[in-house]
Amino acid sequence: MLEDSDLSDDEKIMLKKILEDELLHEEELVKEESKFEEFLNHIKETVLGMNDGLVEILSVTTGLVGAYGSPFHVALGGFIVGTAGALSMGIGAYASARAQRQVHEGILHKVKIASKYVASIFRDRIFSYMREKGYSKSLSKNIAEESFKNKKLLSKIIAEEEYGLREEALESPFKSGIYTGLFYMIGAFVPLIPYFLGLPIFISLVLSLIFAVLALSVTGFLIAISANTFIIGRVASILFGLNIS
Repeated sequence: MLEDSDLSDDEKIMLKKILEDELLHEEELVKEESKFEEFLNHIKETVLGMNDGLVEILSVTTGLVGAYGSPFHVALGGFIVGTAGALSMGIGAYASARAQRQVHEGILHKVKIASKYVASIFRDRIFSYMREKGYSKSLSKNIAEESFKNKKLLSKIIAEEEYGLREEALESPFKSGIYTGLFYMIGAFVPLIPYFLGLPIFISLVLSLIFAVLALSVTGFLIAISANTFIIGRVASILFGLNIS
């Protein structure tokens, strides 16, 4: 918009002020977002667990409704299946994350060893990476030489540039398993609520479907928040004065 020739100088000045305000407040927004960083880092496990729990238990309870006339028996059957499913999903997520972490740790270990014994090779690579990014030849050389003196920094740059890995960002297998299993159980419990309340069987069935749809909308909201689409929508609304009522 700032590069649009149809805008007047005054309009561009106003847009620049808006941009300056956004950049000044960006740090505050980052601080607020950091409060939920742990959760957002495990959004994949959260959505996977909750969706699986919802769909599987909803399928099970719908089938049990046809077999049993008692809401309690449907709730009990769904709870047993949900508990077993949560354990299975949690253990599976833990094993998967553990295997992936071991592979990444192996790569990082290899880079550290190579940084210790053949640092000159990595120094030349870093020089090339910096040049490709657009840095000047002298600055690229300085960065390469500086990293050459610090083997920890050298291995960190190579790991990030060549493999996209950061040691501090490696996924925790335990947390992955906990998030997947916990949210599977939460998702599984939602369709069971009407049956636990002892409502008539067919009313429970209808409410179970409604609760499942509402829970699925929550997972969609979580995805939207984690992808920053909500923020984009709010910014667009403010900039263009859009308001849907």
